[in-house]
Amino acid sequence: MQAESRRNLIVFRTPRPFVRGVLPIEANFTESFLLETKALLKKIDLLENIGRFVRLQHRAEPYGQLALIFAGNGYGKSTACAVLRSANAQDPTPIAERLHLGGGNASATLQTDECGTVAFTGGSWNKAPPAILVFDSEFVRRNVHAAEEVTRDNKRGLFQIILGASGVTLAQKIEELAEENATLNGKLRDLERAIKRAAPAATDVTTFIAAKLPDNLVERTQSAAGIVRRVDRAVEVSRRPLLATIDLGCSPSETSAILQQAGEQEADDNQAIIQAHLEKHMMGDQGSGWLRFGLTHIVDEDCPFCDQSLEGSRVIAPMRSIFSDEFKAIIDRCEKEAEGLSGLIAEAGPSSVEAVLAANADLLRFWSSFCSTEELPDFDEEAISEMRRIIAQIHAAFRTKAGNPAAVVDIGDDQLSVWDTVQLRIAAYNEAVQSANEQIGKIKADEGRPSEQEIAEAKTRLSKFEALGKREVEPLKSLCEDFTNCMQRREEIARERRAVQDALREHTKAMAVEYQEGVNALLEQFGTNFRLCQTEPTFKGGGIPNTEYCIDVDGYVLAAGESKGGPEPSFRTVLSAGDKASLALALFINQAKKRADLAETIIVFDDPFSSQDAGRQFETSARIRELSELACQVVVFSHDARFLNMIQRDATECSEHQIVFPSDWHGTVSAWSAETEVQQAYVRKAQRIRSYAATGACLSDTTVDALASDLRVFLEEFLDLRFPGRFVRGDNLGAMARSIQDAGMADPLFKHATALRELNEYSRPEHHRGSGQVNPNQLRAQCRKVVAILGDY
Repeated sequence: MQAESRRNLIVFRTPRPFVRGVLPIEANFTESFLLETKALLKKIDLLENIGRFVRLQHRAEPYGQLALIFAGNGYGKSTACAVLRSANAQDPTPIAERLHLGGGNASATLQTDECGTVAFTGGSWNKAPPAILVFDSEFVRRNVHAAEEVTRDNKRGLFQIILGASGVTLAQKIEELAEENATLNGKLRDLERAIKRAAPAATDVTTFIAAKLPDNLVERTQSAAGIVRRVDRAVEVSRRPLLATIDLGCSPSETSAILQQAGEQEADDNQAIIQAHLEKHMMGDQGSGWLRFGLTHIVDEDCPFCDQSLEGSRVIAPMRSIFSDEFKAIIDRCEKEAEGLSGLIAEAGPSSVEAVLAANADLLRFWSSFCSTEELPDFDEEAISEMRRIIAQIHAAFRTKAGNPAAVVDIGDDQLSVWDTVQLRIAAYNEAVQSANEQIGKIKADEGRPSEQEIAEAKTRLSKFEALGKREVEPLKSLCEDFTNCMQRREEIARERRAVQDALREHTKAMAVEYQEGVNALLEQFGTNFRLCQTEPTFKGGGIPNTEYCIDVDGYVLAAGESKGGPEPSFRTVLSAGDKASLALALFINQAKKRADLAETIIVFDDPFSSQDAGRQFETSARIRELSELACQVVVFSHDARFLNMIQRDATECSEHQIVFPSDWHGTVSAWSAETEVQQAYVRKAQRIRSYAATGACLSDTTVDALASDLRVFLEEFLDLRFPGRFVRGDNLGAMARSIQDAGMADPLFKHATALRELNEYSRPEHHRGSGQVNPNQLRAQCRKVVAILGDY
């Protein structure tokens, strides 16, 4: 049979914390696909190297219309559902995710009425089986909550459930438009970057493309270019400096007079003492300054450096003589002259003779394009070398005189003559520089400096005119055309999306109300204290449709969504684990019951009662039986024999199976009886309780934690079996104890009412959470209470 005639297989898996996955299903089936013969899944015939199985073989009768499969935790229920999911979607991923560690290639074989053998080998399926819809933790994660928080993706998944076939088509159209819009936005960003690279002046691409091309573009571009050149010229003229002069300090005659000044004999003697002192301590050229500085800081005749008395010092008196005001004036003048000359002879310094001459030459070449200036006197390398030599000598003479102001420094008539010649040549050079600077100053004054705004406007006009000229030639022409087409299509998408959203909004409002009513009816059957309310579509988050809804908890309306991290009540904290399980189950059952093709649908449950009390377990079993009468087939996986027995007791037609492991990694699906399993489990529980009450030690097949959990289950079964009809069907131990207490002393169990209440409190799941572990002494005391009750009956 071809894939298009598939039936829908719905798989429920109880969350541990919840269950996995919703498989995609075909929403529309024509009547030609609905056959009279029911399309059953007969068996999962063989699994190899998948999950914990090296090999799982079906060795029992085929699945019936209602099939119960008993398997302990870790015995492959989720593996079996992953295989069904993979077959339905024709997707190898669910199997690839569960490859047996260290095993070989995975393979699977399903037997169906319609499709025959459906096999997975070599990483793919040979054909599609009847369609499979899975309710498990993946369904809960996608459509109800993730990690106990209702996320936007959860609401988006629920939206798909509520829509129905026509709504799904509208929603898909919105998603297609959103995807196309996202692709267009990416293309527009790429085009915008390319256009700006080709035309940097196009800061606003949309405005640039829409700008009208002037008729006289060439003339306007040339005019703007001329303005920019003038602006650039004005800026350059304003920023370029004048030529620099060369300052050689005092004249040759003044130089000679300063250096020839001599002191008295006493001054010579004092200077000799000071000089000897400087040489003794190797104080060098800076020694005189150092002594002069210290002399001005003497306090109470104590040395400012070592703080010892200067009384008896042989150098203090000569120092005061030598560093008198008269000599200080000589020293200051010599140091000033030496400092002025030092920059001229600095190696590669900006004020050196060579640097000043070179800089002036460059400046004169620039300024000659604006004004007529005479050439500056030329200095060849020999002249510059001679100039540096004499400047260095005069510089050294001033330094020497500053160090010994009482001594005469003789530079010689020949050197003084050379110094005079250099002074005359530099004076002539400086005069030429001053003449040139007069002309340059006029140019700078006449040109002026434009404002920053004027400069920016002139350059912007030119760059825009140049960019507009490029817009009509490749590659910019094609880029602009592509950008325009993409913008037009984006506007069309926006109009289309608004129209489809309006249609979907109206459709979903009606569907949401109907769906909400169906879910709330199921929640009422489950006995919950909350309802769905304010369910409506929304297009937040990029325009992708999803669902907003609230939870009404005893009149308190709570928005379903992620908690904000504060102390306020939220979906995570207000609903118990059992409430959340019931909500997930109600959402999915309501979806299944609204299917037009439910009579051709196979439904598979895997422990759909997680965190439920006895009352809700009973309602869950009732809903399963109801679906088994409406659907083509129902298959139930569970680790709880009591729950399967609850389903089987009132079922009209039922096949029962179990998964067992005769050896490591090799499993078998064999025949099984829920009623027998429950009876055997009941007897074994009694043995465990009696043994622990007597010895305080666990039998080999249990632990203190498991035994503590068994107390409640065993007593509920004991009271139901020992007193048939005495208690309301589905009552838990707490309700039974209250009934006995209310009956008074006439009830034969009245004397055990207190013990039953205590046992009910002790065996509640919440009782041991605070301590983290079961107290063995407490457990033994509770087991003795159970034995005392058993002993009377």
